[in-house]
Amino acid sequence: MSNIRILKILGLVAALGTLASLYVLYWDIGTGVQKFFCFTLLSFLVGFIIYFPAVGYSAKTVSGSLAKIGTAITIGFVALILSIFSTTAFVNDHTVISAALDIFALVLIIFSVGASLITSQHVDEITELKDYSSDHTVWASTLSSISNVCAEKDLKEKIGRLADNMTYLARDPSSEKLSINLEITEIIKTLSKNVMAVNRLDIELNLSEISSLIAERESQLRLKRSQV
Repeated sequence: MSNIRILKILGLVAALGTLASLYVLYWDIGTGVQKFFCFTLLSFLVGFIIYFPAVGYSAKTVSGSLAKIGTAITIGFVALILSIFSTTAFVNDHTVISAALDIFALVLIIFSVGASLITSQHVDEITELKDYSSDHTVWASTLSSISNVCAEKDLKEKIGRLADNMTYLARDPSSEKLSINLEITEIIKTLSKNVMAVNRLDIELNLSEISSLIAERESQLRLKRSQV
C-alpha cells in the first residue's frame, strides 16, 4: 500500500474518530444544526491536515507540490486552532462566539485551498523557467570557449565581448524556439572551425553575421511577446 493511500485512510479515520469522540464526550451538550456544524468542521479539519499531503502532489514540479501542501497546511492549521476554540466556546454555551469562529475557520479553509493552487502554479512557472535552458546561454558558453583558444588577440577580444553580450539577451520562449536560433548555432559552429584554422577574414564575417542575426532575434522576440 502506497504512502499516499495510507495518508488518505488515516485522514478519513482521524476525521470520523474525532467526530465520534466529540459526540460521545458532549452528547448531552447542545442540540441542532450548530452542534453538528461545529463538531463536523473540527473533525474535517483534523482529517484535512492529515489527508491534504496525499492529494497535494498534483502540481507539475516537486517544488510546486511542496508549496501547495505547505500553504494549505499552514492556513489549515490556523483554521484548526480556530475550530478548537469554537468547539470550546460551544460546549461552554458561548454559541455566538462559536458560530463566528466557525465561519472564520470555514473561510480560512476555503482560502487555503485557493491560495495553495495559486502558489503551486506560480512556483511551477518559476521552476520551469529556471530549469529551461535558453539557447543564448549555450551560445555564450560556446563563444567563451572559442575565445579562449583563439590565437589572434584582437579577434579573441571581439569573440569574448560577443560572448559577454550573449548573457544579456532575452530568453527563448519556453513553449517554442525561433527558427533563427538554428542559423546562429550553425554559424557559431562554423566560427569555431575558422578559429581553429585561423581564417581571419572568415572569422570577421562570422562575427558580423552572428551580430546581425542576434539583433534580428531580439526584434522577433519583442514582436512575439507584444502579441501575447
